[in-house]
Amino acid sequence: MAFENSAYANAIDLLKILVSLDAKKCHDKMIYDTILDIFSGPISIDKKSLYQRGKSVALIYLTDSTFKTDFLDEQDSTPNVYRCKAVCDVLMSAKFIKACKKT
Repeated sequence: MAFENSAYANAIDLLKILVSLDAKKCHDKMIYDTILDIFSGPISIDKKSLYQRGKSVALIYLTDSTFKTDFLDEQDSTPNVYRCKAVCDVLMSAKFIKACKKT
């Protein structure tokens, strides 16, 4: 298994492939939690960063209505400042919101 002896976040590229092949994986709690863990740190503009790779997975997930609802709720409920900014960044990139609710 790819996650053995490694942080789940390090397998984000494999998760992207999995999600691309099976849209039902959008409801997998481990994958959702992995994305949120990645978003718990600073935003990076480096295309190879975990943040940008996690963002690309989240953008795929946003095509699923349940994930979209959960992700929109995350913006309101998270106490983590980095996560709040990351969720806002993803939602703005997907053009679901025009501005962040929290600063």
